[in-house]
Amino acid sequence: MPMPDNNSTVAASTNHSGMTWPSVETLSSWANIAVVALGVAAAIAGVFALYFSSKANASKDAELLRFQNDSKIALASAEARAAEANRMAADAGEGTEKIRQENLKLSLRVEEERKARLEIERALGPRQLLPSERTALLSLLRGIPAPREVTITNLNLPEPEQFADALAAIFREAGWNVERAAGVFSNAPIGLLVITNSTTNQTGAGIQRAFAAIGLKAEGQLNPNQLKPHLIVGVKP
Repeated sequence: MPMPDNNSTVAASTNHSGMTWPSVETLSSWANIAVVALGVAAAIAGVFALYFSSKANASKDAELLRFQNDSKIALASAEARAAEANRMAADAGEGTEKIRQENLKLSLRVEEERKARLEIERALGPRQLLPSERTALLSLLRGIPAPREVTITNLNLPEPEQFADALAAIFREAGWNVERAAGVFSNAPIGLLVITNSTTNQTGAGIQRAFAAIGLKAEGQLNPNQLKPHLIVGVKP
C-alpha cells in the first residue's frame, strides 16, 4: 500500500462537501501578515494623529497669540480713548471756568459802568436823595435834641427851590418846625450853608453831621443876629 503524501496533507484538506480549506501554516502566515499590516497602519495612523495634533496645537497657539495681540491692541486703543476723553473733559472744565471768570469780570464792569452813569446823571441832573439816604437823614434829624426848628431859604432858582422843598418835607416829617423862604443874594451861595448863633450852634452842628452822614457837605457859619438855625440851599456844586 502506498504511503500518503505529506505535502498534500499539509497544503490543503478537503471537507465532505468537496470544498478545499487553507492549511494551518497558510492561515498562520496570513495572520502574521495581517498583524504586520495592522501594525503599519497603526503606526501610520499614529503619525497622522501626531501630525494633525501638532497642527491643531500650533493652530491653537497661533490663535491664542493672535487673540492676545488683538486684546493688547484693543486695550491700548481703549486706554488712548479714555485719556483723550479725560483731556477733553479737563479742557472743557478749564473752558467753563474761563467763561465763568470772563462773565464775572463782565458783570463787574457792567455794574461799575451803571454806577458811573448814575453818578453822571446825578451830577448833571437836579439834586435828589435816594430812598436809603432819605431814611437815614430822617432818623438822624429825629435824634437831634430840642428845640427842633429851622428856617430853610433857597436861592430863587428852580433847582435850589426843588431841593429845598424836599429837605423841608424831611425836616417836618422828623418833627421839626420849618419856616420856608426864597431869597436873593448878592453872591449866589453854593451848596448848603447852616447859619447859627452861639446859642443854637449845637443844633446847627447836629444838622451838619446829619447831612455829612449821607454824603452832603454843609458849611457852618456863626451869626449873632440869627435867632434860630438857618439852612440856605444854594446852587448845585
